[in-house]
Formats: sequence, structure tokens, C-alpha cells
Amino acid sequence: MSRSFSKKQKLFNKKLKEIQKAHKPGKHEARKPYKWKREWGPFIKYDADWDGDYLLDLIIFKLEKMYLELDIFSNEIREDLDPKLKVLKETIDLGKKIQTFDYETESTAFSNEHMIHYVLIYKHTKTSTQKVGKKFSLQYYKDEELLYKMPRPKTTLEEEVKTGDWMGSKTAMKWAVDNGYDPKDIHLAYGAEWDDQKNHDVWIKILQKEGKDLQKDRDMFFKNISRNYREWWW
Repeated sequence: MSRSFSKKQKLFNKKLKEIQKAHKPGKHEARKPYKWKREWGPFIKYDADWDGDYLLDLIIFKLEKMYLELDIFSNEIREDLDPKLKVLKETIDLGKKIQTFDYETESTAFSNEHMIHYVLIYKHTKTSTQKVGKKFSLQYYKDEELLYKMPRPKTTLEEEVKTGDWMGSKTAMKWAVDNGYDPKDIHLAYGAEWDDQKNHDVWIKILQKEGKDLQKDRDMFFKNISRNYREWWW
């Protein structure tokens, strides 16, 4: 661990204690028995702050737990409780949709249809090695010659797993061997081109629409929470 990181970690720990102190419940709330390890432990031990998905998952877990408590423990008459549960369930379902739904299905299908993907087969004549730290080194190619711009086979992920031909790499290396090249001298790269610039512009519009659809669901998710969260307790 570098000194710089260690210094940052100490600062983080100090500031975190200040936040924890600010959020510490009062004496009355702290006296309430609460089996937090049983309810939160299996989830919270894997929680992190690596990206926004962890925040979303934290919120959804909390909402699901709130729904469970309301549904089981609330003494409110069902005629009044059920509408609250309905909105809460819709919010949970919307959050899960945001987590799992592929909003770019249409744009992906369109690009697959109108883009030509290539495997660029290079022959390198010179390599150079650069040290990275004390234990590692990085090798890169200095002089390269493009031998063939090979269209990638249109295969599914399942087919690639079955054949081991990841992104056409196996097919590309076979081409190199069949044409008398030593695999040790071959370097592969990847590229793509649109069949028509107009299709590229159409693709951009599809992406923009998909982005709006996703943002619409995100806005509705947090709007439901902001309008109802004060009623989701028993």
C-alpha cells in the first residue's frame, strides 16, 4: 500500500466516524431492540460504493423489506393498506426493471445489422519492452504491417463459447497460418464500419430514444419514493 493511499484511507476513516456520529440515533431509538445482523447482514456485507448500481440495489432492498413489514405487521385495514402496497410494489418492480432490462436492444440489433465488424490481422516485425515497476514489464509492437482486414464471423456468444472462436480470433489465426505466417508474429485488433452513414445517424436517434426511456423510468422510480415514502411504515 502506497503512502499516498494510506494517508487517504486515514482521512476517509476519520471523516466516516464524523458521519457515523452525526447519524447515530438518540437514546430513545438506540434502546429499541433491533436484530440488524439477521435482517441486514447477508446484504450489507457485500455492499460497496463502486458505482451507482450499488446505491440502487441498496434502495430496492430497503423497499422490499419495508413492503414485507407492512404486509405482515401492519394493523391498518386492508382497504387502506392495499393501495399503499400496490404503489410500493410498482416502485420495487420498476427499480428491478432498471437493474435488469436491456434498454439498448433495438440499437444493438440495428448496429449488428448495419455494421461490418473486422478482425485486423497485423504482422509485427519489431517489439519493444518497457518496465513497469520492479516486477512487471509491458511489451508493445513498434513496426506493424496490416495483412488482412477480415470480416468477423457473425456468430452468437453461445457459438463462440462452443467453438472457442472469440470475436473471430481463431478464424483469423487460421487464416494467418494457412497463408504461411508464424502465429508468433501475428497481432490481432478489431474494428467496425457502418454500411452507410445514414444508418449511423438512424442508430444515434435510436440510442437517444432508448436513453430517454431509461431516464423516464429512473425519474418515475424516485418520484414514487419522494411522493410516498412517508407512508411506507407500520
